[in-house]
Amino acid sequence: MSIAQYYVTKVEPCPQCGGSGVILHPYWREYWEEFDNRLAPTKAEHYTFWRNHGYNPYSPPSEEITCHNCNGSGCIESRASLEEALRAIFPKMLGEIQQREELDLEAADAAAFAAEWEAQ
Repeated sequence: MSIAQYYVTKVEPCPQCGGSGVILHPYWREYWEEFDNRLAPTKAEHYTFWRNHGYNPYSPPSEEITCHNCNGSGCIESRASLEEALRAIFPKMLGEIQQREELDLEAADAAAFAAEWEAQ
């Protein structure tokens, strides 16, 4: 008899767009690199660049385009084993529990100190 396997959906920010869902159009990246990120290339440079790339210089493509890696969602979904998910989650959960316990101890110490102070 085989053992059942359990899976969960793992959702992470897209590494391509950083979770924004958009990326810089490749021609715009080239444009800014070519002109050293200057504030304003000359009209002649602008015109020549876009003509050479097959665009009307008066209506170049949008500077940002939908990320092809995540289709604009900003997230990448993948299947992960339950074991992998628990290994990733438990240390974080334990750390949060420990932080809460430390805060509770600090609050208890402060309350005891205040009670002692008032008693004097």
